[in-house]
Amino acid sequence: MQIIEPERLAVVAGLVFDSQGRILIGQRTAPERYKGQWEFPGGKIQTGESLADALTRELCEELGIHVRSSSAYVDYPYDYPDLRVHLYFRTVNDYVGVPESREGQNLKWIDVFDLNLYNTLEGSLAVIDMLQQDYRTISYRRA
Repeated sequence: MQIIEPERLAVVAGLVFDSQGRILIGQRTAPERYKGQWEFPGGKIQTGESLADALTRELCEELGIHVRSSSAYVDYPYDYPDLRVHLYFRTVNDYVGVPESREGQNLKWIDVFDLNLYNTLEGSLAVIDMLQQDYRTISYRRA
């Protein structure tokens, strides 16, 4: 059962892999406080929307891909200085299309073990550690 806390902004993020096992990250363009930092693609969950539906919608809007299948990876609350969020990370198991920037953000396919080389949002640091530990067992899309 999905529990979304009313005092926190619910955000879903996709862990999208390519056929070489690299993960996709995007560089924020706004707000100014977070501009230039890297994150996993995704966005806000709308009222009444399931996590899978929210991820499918967000990745279609941001990247132009259609998610066929995703599964829960991890979720946790995180408090930024100016915002309380609950982050829901989902592994994208299968998708159709080629990701492209539709909102002006830079996109990069990178090795999971290179994630630490990028200035990522603080809320993503815990999932990066988990990804690096779990990398060999994650099922990712192969073209």
